[in-house]
Amino acid sequence: MTSRYGFGRIWGKRTHVRTRPDGHSDSCDRWGPFRVQGANSAMTTFRYAETIRRPPARPLPRVRPLKIVLSGLPSDSHAWNLVALQVILEGMGHRVVNLGARVAVDRVLEVCRREVPDCLVLSTVNGSGGVDGARLIGRLRADVDLAALTAVIGGRFSGRYPGADARAEMLGLGFDEAFPVGAGDPGNAVASLREFVAARAR
Repeated sequence: MTSRYGFGRIWGKRTHVRTRPDGHSDSCDRWGPFRVQGANSAMTTFRYAETIRRPPARPLPRVRPLKIVLSGLPSDSHAWNLVALQVILEGMGHRVVNLGARVAVDRVLEVCRREVPDCLVLSTVNGSGGVDGARLIGRLRADVDLAALTAVIGGRFSGRYPGADARAEMLGLGFDEAFPVGAGDPGNAVASLREFVAARAR
């Protein structure tokens, strides 16, 4: 994500570096565009840079692929944020079950029981996370089969009460982590999500 969990245009860059026998190296860049447009025709830009070096200086750490259920909230019709998160998470080597936008709480719980994921990721753009997120996490923690499931929420949302700390409130309700995106956010929320997921995959 960039400054928000809503995306319209996604660009990916891969830089390949090759070492020649004479000890010098050369590189080439490849850009891959992914265009995603929401119902309101709003367009934003997401950029990521990924560098692949051959041969690696040292063996890369082994990553355990996770199964992640990704979902929007019942009152949020935005879907491009979910597509962008799916690109990011699958790019990290994880399997993503994307439920899309406007998903009922019962549907989220049903899929989690069936898929038995390692993590549930909820994303919102319209700010409904305070209410919808509270209702969903309450149902999740009360379910005997799903109570221990790791669950996080991110995007544009505020606390349910004036002046409340949104992240602290979501943690208090039972989320394992919360990544609120504020105005002018330079991408810290997505970076934090990536770090959280990477830690779970070790």
